[in-house]
Amino acid sequence: MKALITGASRGIGYAIAEELVRKGFECLLTAKHSDGLEQAAAKLKNIGSQKIISCAADLMEPASINSLLDFIEKSHFMPDALILDAGVFYEGSLLDAPLDQLRTTLEVNLISSVHLVKALVPKLEKSKYPRIVLIGSTASLEPYAYGPYYGISKWGVNGLACNLRSELKRKQIGVTLVTPGGTLTDLWAGEELPPNRLLSPSDIGKVVGVLFDLSTQAVVENIIVRPMLGDMHE
Repeated sequence: MKALITGASRGIGYAIAEELVRKGFECLLTAKHSDGLEQAAAKLKNIGSQKIISCAADLMEPASINSLLDFIEKSHFMPDALILDAGVFYEGSLLDAPLDQLRTTLEVNLISSVHLVKALVPKLEKSKYPRIVLIGSTASLEPYAYGPYYGISKWGVNGLACNLRSELKRKQIGVTLVTPGGTLTDLWAGEELPPNRLLSPSDIGKVVGVLFDLSTQAVVENIIVRPMLGDMHE
């Protein structure tokens, strides 16, 4: 099995990559910054002996996404799974935050996923176990005052997952939306938090890994995972 993982250099994306490598997947990692991506690939190569490759791409830029797609072609990488995790977050008020931040957030968190899916579905159709996993957020389930543009983009991811599930079931391609609550990623850097108050990225990695243990006719459509005490704003 082979997986393309966006946002794979750190946080949830890296944790998913680590879990899939432990399950024997070959992985193509992508993220914006090449340094972090190379470090992530090096760590993963110490976990498994299978092929791990990487390609830096700025998912805000369509040209960069097209360069990633060209890399996939040249590498003859035929993905069985797309793990779409890449995201950006801006803190601030909906009324005060610059519109450019909304455009960036939508491009990275939502539109890039549409771009990649549209381009790679023909390759997924050739797989015996094709799956698309979108990483959403509980910020899409209610107003999210910490970062409303982020919440808006994740509402869009919900809609994308719903529509992809409807269209792609005819092609035997499973679609899963994983919706994590607060997770201890770089987003929380510098914050003073009670011990074990947030999910670990590895929690989400394990959840995604289990999806590939099911029979080919089984698809988990939606999963919500929250910290035991709920999200931090509750």
